[in-house]
Amino acid sequence: MFCLYVFYNTLMSMSKTYTLLLSQQQLSFLRELYQDHRIALVPYAIDRFGLENCTITVYQSYKTVFQGNDAYTYAKQFDPTLEEQSTASPARLGLRESYANGVYPQAGSDEVGNGDYFGPLVVAGAIVQPDQAQHLIDLGVRDSKQLTDEKIILIAQELTCVLTHTTMVLMPQKYNAIHDQYNQNAMKAELHLQAYRHLAKKEQLPSLCVIDQFCEPALFHKYVQWKDRDLQLHFETKAESHYLAVAAASMIARAAFLDAIKKLEQAYDMQFPLGNSNQVTQAAISFVQRYGKEQLHNVAKMHFVTTQTVLSNQ
Repeated sequence: MFCLYVFYNTLMSMSKTYTLLLSQQQLSFLRELYQDHRIALVPYAIDRFGLENCTITVYQSYKTVFQGNDAYTYAKQFDPTLEEQSTASPARLGLRESYANGVYPQAGSDEVGNGDYFGPLVVAGAIVQPDQAQHLIDLGVRDSKQLTDEKIILIAQELTCVLTHTTMVLMPQKYNAIHDQYNQNAMKAELHLQAYRHLAKKEQLPSLCVIDQFCEPALFHKYVQWKDRDLQLHFETKAESHYLAVAAASMIARAAFLDAIKKLEQAYDMQFPLGNSNQVTQAAISFVQRYGKEQLHNVAKMHFVTTQTVLSNQ
């Protein structure tokens, strides 16, 4: 059993991961050496060993992942040329190096649309296995705010094919109904929690589950009322820059948000600018003139100050 929130920073600063492609002879030696230390398998794994300060996982691709504080010691016996990883923290590393030196498997979640007047609030979650990390790095996965929407859509199509993921889309009509009772942070907290529940139904959650922090953990606990005491979560600001799973989730969420906007534009035969600028206000005024103020709650988040400006111009 796990508690809802654990302090993970110490583990992250010490734990390291090394991935080796072992020969059949080396795999036979590994299994003979640690046959009394087998532990439960994870998805895509064919063998797994729990040792002191190190977990060794052999995947179907024969890639073997050594993970833990003493991972280097165990991995080096299979590759004498192996160099020990830098102890620099992820915040001081470049994106690619930070992701490459991350702890895997990992799960992450992120939200999109909370600052956009038009469109839904979207939360996505994703799980990244050790043998998937390099492919995602090569694919160009990173914080969705650093890429064009066109690029995000292309990469997200690949991500939804290869990753265990889930997407929670709260369209404006339902968003507005819920917001009558709960503030936006409470809504986001519940959506993040639901995302992890859905992921857990598809695949066993890893020990590292990261939320891109949007409020203090204590407030998150209050919002969800400790509903999932068996769910372990790590909160971190700008997590999409340090955790590949959060970056992947942010791209999946962004793609889903853009798809929802596109469907709204098709349904109402007009464009809905993103963000909350003067252009957005003018578009909302045009919408109300065309469809009536009663329809605005179907496309916009009504609690924004923008709504007052729009309705005062009618």
